[in-house]
Amino acid sequence: MVKVRTDACPACEKRHKKRTAEEQKDLLVRLKKAEGQIRGIEKM
Repeated sequence: MVKVRTDACPACEKRHKKRTAEEQKDLLVRLKKAEGQIRGIEKM
């Protein structure tokens, strides 16, 4: 589960988007793919 900061400054609060569970899952999949690609490049 992803934690959301609640102590952000007022200007930053406008930049956050409420995401559904499916959107969060999709973002985590994208992040893990990117992380895997970076690790692969690192091992080259």
